[in-house]
Amino acid sequence: MPSLVNRRLFITGMGSGIGLATARLAVAEGAQVSGTIQTEDQLGNLEAVTSQDLCFQTDVTDETALNDAVANAADRLGGLDGIVACAGIIKLLTSVDTDSADWARIIDVNLTAGFNLARAATPFLTAEAHGAMVFISSQIGLVGHQRAAAYAASKAGINGLAKSLALELADRNVRVNAVAPGFIATAMTDKLNDDQKAARLHLGWRHQRGRCCWRRRLCWRRRRRFGRRWRWRWRW
Repeated sequence: MPSLVNRRLFITGMGSGIGLATARLAVAEGAQVSGTIQTEDQLGNLEAVTSQDLCFQTDVTDETALNDAVANAADRLGGLDGIVACAGIIKLLTSVDTDSADWARIIDVNLTAGFNLARAATPFLTAEAHGAMVFISSQIGLVGHQRAAAYAASKAGINGLAKSLALELADRNVRVNAVAPGFIATAMTDKLNDDQKAARLHLGWRHQRGRCCWRRRLCWRRRRRFGRRWRWRWRW
């Protein structure tokens, strides 16, 4: 199975949820991780994962701050081998109830920040023999949701972004993939009220198992499939 030993990764949203689970698994596999956190309180979640000087409290929608975080991480690690775009938000509203500010915020965090991360990291990834980009998408980006037009649009955009970058960077030895999980139990989804959770889980009838997944299980499933012939696999 391909190894993550000594691979240098930059992960957005590393302080909680899927980002935190990804960082923990990567370190367990031998990688060195750096990335963004949302609040200083999240440093406690990363004590056993990486050093504080590799954790950057950054608003991922601030392009300059994100560029600086990527550059500083690459400098401190001696380069980058991969990025994982995990930072994301959700707000369940009908299209009529979604105002321009809500729309812009969701698109900025879920889609534009991923694009800016890829653009900032590309010079470092192409400088290595092999590089990899992984974007966290969602099943909602594939099938839609009756109360998440903005979120669905942002994740559909991630799918298109990943496909385009994969074509653009293939001849520069950078692999680009998107992972599209269903409903994952994280701190972000815990903040939803009962009605919103019910609406989110309404997607479950379209899933084979009809239930939510835990972030750790998602990461292990993804890790187990790295060595198989899945289109979105992340090999080193």
